[in-house]
Amino acid sequence: VYGAFSRVENLFFDFLNRKKFTTESKKRLTYNPDFEWMTDEIQIIVATIAFGMGINKPNVRFVIHFSLSKSIENYYQESGRAGRDGKIAHCLIYYRFGDRSTLYFLMSHNGKNYEGNRHGLMKMLDFCEELDTCRRQAQLNYFGEKFAREKCQKKCDSQKEWRR
Repeated sequence: VYGAFSRVENLFFDFLNRKKFTTESKKRLTYNPDFEWMTDEIQIIVATIAFGMGINKPNVRFVIHFSLSKSIENYYQESGRAGRDGKIAHCLIYYRFGDRSTLYFLMSHNGKNYEGNRHGLMKMLDFCEELDTCRRQAQLNYFGEKFAREKCQKKCDSQKEWRR
C-alpha cells in the first residue's frame, strides 16, 4: 500500500492494524518489517512511495495507492511491483481531489521544473478519470508504444461490464 502523505499512511495502517514501515520509523524500530515482508512473514506493508524503489518481490498481488501518484511515470514504476511472477495482480488508486491541490503546492515549493511536474500530474489525472480508455493502452501509448485494446483481454477496469 503506497501513501504519498504520512497522514494517509497512518490512517490506513490503523485500519489494517498491521506492522508498518516508513522512512522515519525505520530508524526507530528494532524489527525489520521490509525483510519480514520480503520473506512473507507479514502479508501487508504500508509505506511511502520512496519505499517501493528496488522492490523485486515476484508474488505481490495488490498494489494500492491511497493517494494520487505524481505522474504516469511514477505510477508505472510503482504499479509494476505487482504480478512479476506472471499471475493475476491488481492495482488500485484511491485519491481525493485534495491530493491534486497538495501535490501542486509541493511542486510549486520544490523549485525544480514546476511546469513539467504539473504537466505530469495533469496526465496522471487524465489517466485516472478517463473511464472509457483501456488503462494498459493509455500507459503504453504515453510511453510511445502502440497497443491494441483487444490485447488487454478485458483485464482493466475500463472494460468491465459493471462500468457500462
